[in-house]
Amino acid sequence: MGEVAIARFIMHYERLTRWILQEMPGRADVVIELGPDHEVVRVSGL
Repeated sequence: MGEVAIARFIMHYERLTRWILQEMPGRADVVIELGPDHEVVRVSGL
């Protein structure tokens, strides 16, 4: 995969990931929020 193809691939999935992070918590039964070091910061919906 060339540099341009990799950048396009990353942009596609980054866009989807950002959308999911905004949209999904409203539909999920449980949301686990992680901090910068991937430690659990908050659990909602239990």
